[in-house]
Amino acid sequence: MVNKISKIIIIVIAIITFLRVSCRSPAETKYQFKDDKLQSSREENSFRDYIKTNLNNRLDPKISGLAVAYLVGDKSGLSSSLKEEISEIGLTHLIVISGMHLVVLVKILSDGLKPMSRLVKSYFCGVFVLLYIMMIGPTPSLMRAAIVVFCQIFASYYGRKLDKGRILFLTFTITLLINPNFINSIGWQLSMLAYVGILVLNPLIEGFLFGKGFNKKRSLEKKGYLRTMLAKVDSVFNLRKGLIVAVAVNLMVLPIILYYFGHFSWLSILMTVLLSPLMPMILFSIAMVGILPFWIYGHLYFLFSGGISLLELQVKLIGIFSEIQILTVTVAKNNISFFYLYLIIACLYFFLRKKNIKISEDRTKQDNQTIKRSDGMQDIGTYLIEWQKQLQLRCQQYKNKTGQTETFNNVKKTS
Repeated sequence: MVNKISKIIIIVIAIITFLRVSCRSPAETKYQFKDDKLQSSREENSFRDYIKTNLNNRLDPKISGLAVAYLVGDKSGLSSSLKEEISEIGLTHLIVISGMHLVVLVKILSDGLKPMSRLVKSYFCGVFVLLYIMMIGPTPSLMRAAIVVFCQIFASYYGRKLDKGRILFLTFTITLLINPNFINSIGWQLSMLAYVGILVLNPLIEGFLFGKGFNKKRSLEKKGYLRTMLAKVDSVFNLRKGLIVAVAVNLMVLPIILYYFGHFSWLSILMTVLLSPLMPMILFSIAMVGILPFWIYGHLYFLFSGGISLLELQVKLIGIFSEIQILTVTVAKNNISFFYLYLIIACLYFFLRKKNIKISEDRTKQDNQTIKRSDGMQDIGTYLIEWQKQLQLRCQQYKNKTGQTETFNNVKKTS
């Protein structure tokens, strides 16, 4: 009954979303991927301006613009050379407020509230998401991320697991119900495709390469100092997981990037893997630098200096890798044939899905064989125990019989 009601609700939401998108007003301004105009047209936010002022005054001009872009999404302070370098190596998603930024900030807040109850953590995380949207503005990528985070908060509070299909459906429909013109936004399209890559392709690729239920601790059991050190580094920075996620995301967004922009750098995969693990510490540090009053900031700066140094390292790495043009693909824009690449991606999906099913079946067979062997050993153990009991019983009977015979003989001799 519950499943039928949920399916009816899903169908109704899908119909309403379709009607709302079909009847959207063409006169409304379409969102653009480079949303500098959107940034300038937003209403002034005093708290946002307070953060920007603190970051610009307290940090070096070479990194202050990037810090502001990371925290509040305002790219107006970025130098033209840094913007060009970021675009050349395909790292625009790092300076666009998206799911990664919001998830990292919510994770930092949730970890800080660990001693609190589940209700308190859920309440403060939800309020933080709403306040962050009010400060940044309802951009397509941020709205998509906010819906996902809210679903995760509620699922975690009630102890439920998120269904991939339903979370994608809710994210797709709710964002379009809020603003049907998001469907024209390149930022929304890239954000949704990237999320599909994370939810769908990422687990299939990981399952194909490492098998279902792969345990990173197995690598520590193998001999070799170098192998052990690499496994420990991977366990700390999640390099293997980051690489797979980067590949899955770039596969999903590659056709649309080639269509709209005409160039794509494969360095974006490497740079995402290198820079993403640094983001939690960097975001926490620049958030503290931007929010804390000066009299507190002056005494606690040493706590955030590590994150600021990592931000400086990011800028240097971006400058170094932007000089490498070998891995950049440049083609003519607005070529609809690029969308045929999604047919190849669909074939890859079905291939990986089939392989993962086979891996799962093979592992199930191995588990069943192990269970059968253990059952067989258990039967042998049971038989040995019974045999030992019978042997002890027979020995006891023999002793009793021998004792009775000796007693009879003694009585006979006495008589």
